Amino acid sequence: MKQQFLAAGAALCALVMTGCSNEMDNGETQIGKQVTMTMQAATDGPQSRADYTDDETNNKMLFSWRSGDKTSVVVDGVTGNENCQLSTTGEGKSAAFNGPVTAFDGEKTIYAFYPNKATGQYTVNDSDVPANATVDFIFLSQAYTVGGPISNSFMVGTGTATADGSGNITATASLKQVMSIIKLNITNAPGKVTGVKLKCAEDVFYIAAKIKLSDASIISDYASYRNELSMGVTDGTANDATKAISFALFPTNLTGKDITIEVTFNDGTNDIVKSITKTGINFERNIHYVMDFDGTPAIDDFIEVTLSDGAKLKVAKGNLVADGKGGCKIGTDTDGGLYFQFGSLIGWSNTGEPATIVAKPANFDDSGDKAKWASSGKIWQETTGTVPFTTAGSADEIAGIGDPCRYYLGGTWRLPTSTEFGTLFNDKTNYPDTGWKWENTFVSHPSGLKFPASGYRLFNGQLSSLVSGRYWSASVSNTYGYCLSFSESSVNSGNTVSRPIGIAVRCVRD
Repeated sequence: MKQQFLAAGAALCALVMTGCSNEMDNGETQIGKQVTMTMQAATDGPQSRADYTDDETNNKMLFSWRSGDKTSVVVDGVTGNENCQLSTTGEGKSAAFNGPVTAFDGEKTIYAFYPNKATGQYTVNDSDVPANATVDFIFLSQAYTVGGPISNSFMVGTGTATADGSGNITATASLKQVMSIIKLNITNAPGKVTGVKLKCAEDVFYIAAKIKLSDASIISDYASYRNELSMGVTDGTANDATKAISFALFPTNLTGKDITIEVTFNDGTNDIVKSITKTGINFERNIHYVMDFDGTPAIDDFIEVTLSDGAKLKVAKGNLVADGKGGCKIGTDTDGGLYFQFGSLIGWSNTGEPATIVAKPANFDDSGDKAKWASSGKIWQETTGTVPFTTAGSADEIAGIGDPCRYYLGGTWRLPTSTEFGTLFNDKTNYPDTGWKWENTFVSHPSGLKFPASGYRLFNGQLSSLVSGRYWSASVSNTYGYCLSFSESSVNSGNTVSRPIGIAVRCVRD
C-alpha cells in the first residue's frame, strides 16, 4: 500500500467580505443586514481537498477546487452567522467563494468547514477560545461519484474576520484535513461501481469523534466502534476497466489487523462482488493511501463440501495444470494435471518419456543436476509438521521446495492434510461407504467433485501403467508423505508413499 501526502489545502483562506452600498452618511456597516462574503481560498500546505491529480514525481496529491464546491463558515458571536454558505464557480488551486452573511462590526473569530452542511449547523464547543474550540462530528455514511471530487473528506479550520467600517469585511482562515483517505486504483472492473465496504473481524472503525478545530486532531472518539464502513458510489462513466475511488475514514491504528476491501460492481444485469484483504497499518490524518484493486471476477473454481466431521472444505474443481507461462492454474475436472514430488514446487509432465519440467519458480536454481528428476534437493525433507508456504525470494523458492497450491494460486489455497482427505472420503475404504463412486477413469462425489485416476511417475520418473489416482497431502509420515490413493476396487485416504514419486495435486482453500 503506497501512501502519499496531500499537497494543498491548509487552505489559507483569504476571506474578503464586501458589504452592500449603504444609506448611512458615516459609511459604517449596517449591523445585522445581509452582506456578501467573498472568500479567496488559496492552498498553503499539504491538505487534501475536493479534487486531486497524481504527482508521482513528488509523491503528492495536488490540490484543486472545483466549481460548485461549498463551505460552511461560522462567525462566532454573530446571530445569523451560525452557518454561512459560501460556494465557488472557480477552478484550480485558488478560487473565490461567495455567499450571504449577516453584517457585523469589528473583529470576530470564524470557524470554517468543508464540505458545507446544507441544513442544520456545525456546533462549535468553547468557541470563545479558538485554541480550545472543538466540533462533534458523526461520520455515519459517505458517498462518492466516480470522476467527481473527494466529497467524503472533512476539513476544519479557524481564523478571524474584520469589518473595516466601510462595508468591507476581510478574513483569513486555515483549513486542515481531518480524515485519512484510501484511493482505490481499480483495474479490470467488470462493470460500474455501486458500493465500497471496509471490513474487519473486530470493531475497529469509529464513526463519531470530537475534533480540535485549530489542528484537526481527534480529541476523543466516543468509543462508537463498528466492524464495517460502507460507501455508496455513483458511477456515471462508461463501463471502463479502470476507475479511481476515494474512501475516507477517521485516523486509526489498524496495524496487524486483517482489513477487507469489498467493491460491488454491476454489469448491467447482475451484481458482482470482489474483495481483497490487506494487513492494516496506522492510518494517519491527512495521508492519502493508494491501493491497487484488481476487479477481475473470481473464477468459480471450487466446490464446498461437508466433511464427515461436519466441517466444510472448499476443494478445487480440478488438479494443478500448466498455465502456459511457467506456472500453474486449476484445470478442468477431467485433466490429470502435472506431477509433483512431495513438498516440491516443480511440476512435471504427465505424458512422455523422460519427464520434463513444465512449471517452476522463475528463480529456481537449476544448475548442475538440480533440475533432474533424481535430485532430492527440490523435495521437502522434514519429518514433522506440514509442507511449508514458500515466499518469493526465499531459499526454499530457489531450491524449488514448498506448497505448490499456495505458491502458484496464492490467497488461502493450500495442500490438504491427510486428515482432510480422510474426512472427505468418510474415513472408509469401500466405495459405497466413502460417499464416492468409481467411474472407470475417475471417482465422483454427489457435490460434483471429480478426481481423475491420473496415474503417477515412479522413482526413476517413468510413468506407471496402473489405472489409479494418487494425490499428495501436506502431511508427513516419518520419511514418507501421506497421500490419497484410489483404484477401481478401493480407497486409501492415508496411504504413505516415498517422496520422490511424482503424483497429482488437488488444492483446497480456507
